[in-house]
Amino acid sequence: MKKYLYSFLFSIALISVSDSIHADDHMQAGPGAIEILSCKYNEGKSSKDLTKVVKEWNKWQDKQDGDYQSWTMEPYAFDPSQYPLDVDFFWFGLSSNWKNFGKDMQAWLDEGISTHGENFDSVAPCSSRALFSAIPIRNFDFEVKKGQSNPFQISNCKIKEGKSFQDLLKVASEFNKVLDGNGDNAGIIAMIPDAGNPANPDWDFKLGVGWSDYNNFGNSRSNWYSGTSEEAAKTYGSVVDCDSPRIYSTTQQRY
Repeated sequence: MKKYLYSFLFSIALISVSDSIHADDHMQAGPGAIEILSCKYNEGKSSKDLTKVVKEWNKWQDKQDGDYQSWTMEPYAFDPSQYPLDVDFFWFGLSSNWKNFGKDMQAWLDEGISTHGENFDSVAPCSSRALFSAIPIRNFDFEVKKGQSNPFQISNCKIKEGKSFQDLLKVASEFNKVLDGNGDNAGIIAMIPDAGNPANPDWDFKLGVGWSDYNNFGNSRSNWYSGTSEEAAKTYGSVVDCDSPRIYSTTQQRY
């Protein structure tokens, strides 16, 4: 069984961090390259049709020299008044680093888009693309069954005045120990905005949290209301302010 989400990414990609920051065992280095596309099914089309297209695309992708992986993300819990969504799902793609992402995109533009791109558009065209750098906070180190949907939570976060991203890494290391003690298998990443994001956002990065399944998500929420939230306020809360999270059901499309 293959590891879910970014474990391959965090074990491969490296980023220089200040000598004053020492990541714990759950904080391997990044960054990876992420793209998120907004997609909507054409009339009469569904996830079953997408599965057929993805199957053929995967055969072509197997022949490429990159390490691109992808997931579909369907909205599960969100506030439509704050985040109006005229999409059916988001396509979440990543490569272990920006060089590999460039290779993947060049191959797609040179060859893939004229064939498989048209197949994707016939089922669910995607209207926008946003890029991010992925910085690991806590490893996604768990396994899931192929085709199983898993919860992934995203919040917009702003670093408090006088604080820095290095401060975030310090408190994250402390909070990871709390999660260890609770047996929480949540993986955590910081998504730093790149091209395709708002020009002047009121947030500095997106905080992504994922679990192996909804059972572990439920256990994590139970721990949250039994005391983990207080520890989060002492650690994360001293460095960042984050808005109400959105939760998506994710299904891996390419491993």
